[in-house]
Amino acid sequence: MLNKNFIFFLLSAILFTSAAIFLSTIYWSWNKGPVLDGDVLEVSLPVINWEKYMNLSKHLD
Repeated sequence: MLNKNFIFFLLSAILFTSAAIFLSTIYWSWNKGPVLDGDVLEVSLPVINWEKYMNLSKHLD
């Protein structure tokens, strides 16, 4: 039967190895471009109508 400390050590080693592999995969693929060249990311921000806020009772003068 395995010792309790050995099981914790083995589990820690497996988790550390899997984390190292995962992080190295992210590191090596970080600067690669998008998978498809035709993909364009469009970000649309809301336009604020300031006239609504200028009529409030409290002003930041």
